[in-house]
Amino acid sequence: MTKFKELRIVLLPDEKIQNIASKLAMRASDCGERQFKLDKTHIPHTTIYNAEYPIKNLTKIYSVIKNCLNIYKQFPIISEGLASGWGYVGINFQRTPALISIHEFIVNEANLLREGHLRDKYNSDIKNKLYTPGEAQNIKNYGYPYVFGLYRPHMNFIKFDNEPLGFKVMKELEKIFANFKGYVQGIAIAEKGEYGSVSKFVRKYMFR
Repeated sequence: MTKFKELRIVLLPDEKIQNIASKLAMRASDCGERQFKLDKTHIPHTTIYNAEYPIKNLTKIYSVIKNCLNIYKQFPIISEGLASGWGYVGINFQRTPALISIHEFIVNEANLLREGHLRDKYNSDIKNKLYTPGEAQNIKNYGYPYVFGLYRPHMNFIKFDNEPLGFKVMKELEKIFANFKGYVQGIAIAEKGEYGSVSKFVRKYMFR
């Protein structure tokens, strides 16, 4: 029986962005019961793509990501305000040409290595209409709802137990938040942690 492994492909922000996100997480952390916040065991990142792959294709996935070093180099990333949903609070980033280019490259290359496989949870979630028609179609085609036109680059820095609290904290943080420009310094393959966080890298590559 073929075994599968879920992997999250993520962008690694520079120290400036990490510090801003960590300070926001600390500022928000006393506002109520939370499920996680950025810290030493929850690493700052921006997800590009997340899917399950046959174990036999893992080395090919590593090669796809390593090949990015021959195509891409460090590039700027620009914030676009804060966002909240499902208890998460995070920083949105602009869909710049450089960011969309690497997103599309990885999705197109890595999607082939899924061999059409879907995570089990998606079948029931689609049946229960937890996704929009566009998201459901992306899941069927790419094994992940938030790709291409529905890709929203962001960095979650905290997750609360309930959605209203997350929204309330976001509105408070907006009073002190200022948009900024930083850089993407690398790309990594990570194991998915609790609540979509990242706590362990499988492979990490730094751009030149």
